[in-house]
Amino acid sequence: MAKGQVGLDEHEVRKWCSWYRHTTVCMLAMAFMAAVRSRLIPRQLPTPSLRP
Repeated sequence: MAKGQVGLDEHEVRKWCSWYRHTTVCMLAMAFMAAVRSRLIPRQLPTPSLRP
């Protein structure tokens, strides 16, 4: 899921340091998008079942 949304699959790894930076930025972007989504979509409380 995160691959296509934040570009996790768009980096050509040459050195560990560049891979680490790119992965960190991608994960930060994914966390930001999840936080924004959780604020925009209201939580629905479960409705009680009417069956006995």
